[in-house]
Amino acid sequence: MKDLYKNIHIIYLLSLVLSFCILTYGNLFSQTDSIIVENISTGEGLSHRHVHCVMEDSYGFLWIGTDDGLNRYDGYEFVVYKNNIGDTTSLSSPIISVLTEDEKGNIWVGTPNGLNLYQRHSDSFVRYTHDPENEYSISKNDGIEALLIDRNNSNYVWIGTDGGGLNLFDIELQRFYSFTHDPQEENSLSEDIVKSLFQDSFGDFWIGTGSSGLDKINLSAIPISIDGKYDVSRFNLIAFEHFLNEQEDNEELQSARVYNIYEDSAQTLWVLLSGSGILNFDREKNRLIPSSHFIEQKYTHFHEMLEDRNGIFWFGSHNKVYQLNKNNDKIKEYILNKEGTRSSNNQGLCEDNAGNIWAATWDGIVRIHRDTPLFELHYHNVDDPSLTASNYMYSILADRAGKIWIGTYYGLLVMKEDINGFVRFINYSESHQINKGSVYSVIADHSGSIWAVIGRTLVRVNPQTNSIVQYKNDPENSNALSFQEKLGNAGSVNLLIDNDDNLWISAWTGGISKVSLEELYSTNNLNDVKFTNYFSEPNDPASSVLDFIQDRVGHLWICTRSGGVIKFDPETEIFKNYKQELNNPRSLNINWALAAHEDKKGNIWIGTYGGGLNKFNRETESFTHFGMQNGLPSDIIRGILGDDNGNLWISTHSGIAKFNPENNEFRNYYIQNNDVSFHDKLTGRMYFGDNSGFNVFHPDSLKESSFVPRVVLTKFTRYSDENNGEQIIDRTISAKDNIELSYKDDIISFEFAALSFNKNNRCEYSYKLGEFNNNWINIGTKRQVTFTNLDPGNYDFKVKACNEDGIWCENFASIHFYISPPWWSTWWSYGIYGLLFIGALYGIRRFEITRRIEKEDKRLLKIENERKTKELDQVRKLQLSMLPKDIPCLTNLDIAVYMKTATEVGGDYYDFYKSDDSTLTAVIGDATGHGLDAGMMVTAAKGLFQNLAAFPNLTEMIKQFNNTLISMHLQPMYMGVLLAKFNGNLLEIVGAGMTPLLLYRNDSDEIREIESSGPPLGAFSNYDYLTTRIDLAKGDVILLLSDGFEERFNSKNEMLGERRARELLQKLHNENADTIVEAFVTECNEWGGDRPQDDDVTFVVIKIK
Repeated sequence: MKDLYKNIHIIYLLSLVLSFCILTYGNLFSQTDSIIVENISTGEGLSHRHVHCVMEDSYGFLWIGTDDGLNRYDGYEFVVYKNNIGDTTSLSSPIISVLTEDEKGNIWVGTPNGLNLYQRHSDSFVRYTHDPENEYSISKNDGIEALLIDRNNSNYVWIGTDGGGLNLFDIELQRFYSFTHDPQEENSLSEDIVKSLFQDSFGDFWIGTGSSGLDKINLSAIPISIDGKYDVSRFNLIAFEHFLNEQEDNEELQSARVYNIYEDSAQTLWVLLSGSGILNFDREKNRLIPSSHFIEQKYTHFHEMLEDRNGIFWFGSHNKVYQLNKNNDKIKEYILNKEGTRSSNNQGLCEDNAGNIWAATWDGIVRIHRDTPLFELHYHNVDDPSLTASNYMYSILADRAGKIWIGTYYGLLVMKEDINGFVRFINYSESHQINKGSVYSVIADHSGSIWAVIGRTLVRVNPQTNSIVQYKNDPENSNALSFQEKLGNAGSVNLLIDNDDNLWISAWTGGISKVSLEELYSTNNLNDVKFTNYFSEPNDPASSVLDFIQDRVGHLWICTRSGGVIKFDPETEIFKNYKQELNNPRSLNINWALAAHEDKKGNIWIGTYGGGLNKFNRETESFTHFGMQNGLPSDIIRGILGDDNGNLWISTHSGIAKFNPENNEFRNYYIQNNDVSFHDKLTGRMYFGDNSGFNVFHPDSLKESSFVPRVVLTKFTRYSDENNGEQIIDRTISAKDNIELSYKDDIISFEFAALSFNKNNRCEYSYKLGEFNNNWINIGTKRQVTFTNLDPGNYDFKVKACNEDGIWCENFASIHFYISPPWWSTWWSYGIYGLLFIGALYGIRRFEITRRIEKEDKRLLKIENERKTKELDQVRKLQLSMLPKDIPCLTNLDIAVYMKTATEVGGDYYDFYKSDDSTLTAVIGDATGHGLDAGMMVTAAKGLFQNLAAFPNLTEMIKQFNNTLISMHLQPMYMGVLLAKFNGNLLEIVGAGMTPLLLYRNDSDEIREIESSGPPLGAFSNYDYLTTRIDLAKGDVILLLSDGFEERFNSKNEMLGERRARELLQKLHNENADTIVEAFVTECNEWGGDRPQDDDVTFVVIKIK
């Protein structure tokens, strides 16, 4: 009971855990923009930790080349392409060294075994390798080191090879032209190892070699034909100009490996050399010179560089990334990981559309991004040994002088930020020799004095003089003693100063007390003041007070732990209680109220624990409810504040929500530090805090992210009768504008992603399907939409997303798809029908109209609660009457059963059939869904089983069972069934879409699972189900169960699981069948606790005697 009290206590306290110094002082930091380095490797799904290159394509996907495959990353998951032996449409090598994309969106992939072209429309690769018999093949397969799409003509791809020189590929003609080193020709390529390529804005083409420095050719000097192509007959006239550093006596520079060539926004050319630092090209003097930005010796080993959208330069080194601001030469370095960057080409760094910097390393990819907090965050210094994060803080207050007062578990603190961003705390409880005790509420009166209850002592602080008045207590004074007794066992104390300058005090133990401030200011002895105590229901623990406010008419609104909300009129001393009424949808929707607030219009808002936000209507004395289904991030509300614009700021279990009462729209901020809240009405600033710090902001000064992530379709899945219900996956959906489907594609599913790579789990999605639903439907963070049994026709599917700050973008991903009708519904078939049966055409049309009307009528039937309830009751009685009245009695079998439905009419079913020769056939079933439809399916299954149970062959029996259900046209309702026939010591089993049967074998003390051999009944006609036959022995135990046991959820939303069923059966195999069933029922109930049962639960236990 003590632990229960503690848990409830902590929940109520809405704890602000800020570490503070136990002696006297502590400190905090104030957070500004910071650089975050995040590693993504094989643990997140990357195919291999060794990464050579990273690139963002025109769709917004990241492509990552590793030592074991090419990865496409959408911020959520990886799609991996590998070298599959025997598949010529796969990659030619598992190692990916370099990547580039052409204007058509095709990805060119360089490997140690030739060049590959990824074609999006087919999700396959075309290989280009050296062929000695073809003079127009690539020059060598030793390795592709660099790729570049020609700026002048995107039909050309330049390829730098490891030993094969420079290649030019004509995409249209599918021809390679090579340029190699000729020792006899001074103007030939310097070396056949080409490490980097770059084409600058002046038309010059630069080639970085493996050990011979830098070459340049002027592509504009190559004649171009009428069709825009290079005149290949003049390639032999191309002259390569060679460049080395001006210090000709430096041998290291003259044999430098050129890792990277780059031109920045100012048209400055950068050259990164192995071991020799960074050079710039002086165009006037036509030579390379050392960069003036990196003069220290330590800045010599760079592999790659880029300039981001803000003009900041990034350089990749062995174990770090350097950031250079060219305007002030300020250099910052960031350690990536113990391996660091190992990319030797120009694709070790890239910037995506969101502004993230990606680095290829030998331990995955690293995302470097600027974290610009929306709120001003203050957090404790975790490196200060005098601070501890275990000291709960329960309240926060900003006074007139700007000091922040914090109520903690051990006393009262005050803090103030200095010019260096540090925050110093003074523990008033210790520095002023106040007895230690928890401070759950800190308030200021109209004169600016601070009031708090510390332990069992009422305290008043003058913040200007720092003087403290402690109100002593005489235990013999009965008036003061009443107040002290209340505080003696209080879990928390709340303070309120009303419009008449009275101090109100509430405590966890219930009730409220009032005392005049004038009396308190006149003395420091509680014997001299009078407390008036009020109890709505004395000795009722449900009246424990968690929060209270005074409204504009003087009424107090009191939030209680489980007694709802209480309105108290101090003048009449009358309490009025508002509680949850099960049959009143306009009542308070839960009795645990945590916070109260009155808005600028006088509306009362109640924040609850589990019921979301409740708005009280004074005229009707009813409540309107707002919860997660309306956009609230959590139904657990810790506090409510109001800004000057009439918006509510709500701190919840999952972040802060801004609520506009005018249009009932929520804007969510997924931040921590929101257990305790305070609104400084003088400055308009708001404070939200918890165990690690607190956020401060002004509602009118929030600057939200303007970046809008692109939404792409990532996968399309369909299930078709033509493929026996098997799924068909299409990952090329992002490259398609339209698709054609058949009416046999019963189920289709779209998956999508917002390519932000920044706080992706906060992106929410909305979709609409033209001709089906024209309004945007919000599905939260779910990235998949499934449609079933769509009518033939044309559809436009659209999906959009919000960014990490919840701002919705109007750019959306879309695809058009057409579902073709069956042949008998095509235009030409209707033409034939028209010629032959004009009258029949009218009838068919009438039938179609009637069918659609009937379909709409069925939807409207859902709101007819009275008639539906009556029908459900009739079906329930019929279903229960059809269950076995008695359990079959056989000398060799011990049988026990249990079934509990989740609704009035369940989808589970069991039955027995005992033949004249004492053969027993047991059946357990589970219909899809619940309610009337499920009841109808179970009723049908019951009748079919009784008619078919005499079949000697289970395979034929279940096949007939299946075909009969299909002929009844109950789709989309299906029936999972498991049949078990006991004939002496022989057990025959056949299953259709059911939870596996568990068989305990006594001789081997093992549990065996027997899976279903096919889909649920009613799905596919003439399906061949397989029968399993097993010889049984004494002590064997057979457990037939529905999925309701495995999928039983507890209050933490955790499933019980199949493993627990196995453990229980193993443990209880020596018990009789009744005991086993009772144990399973007990386990199911204890696991679920107070959470309502989500699914039907059925057990059939048969033990061999």
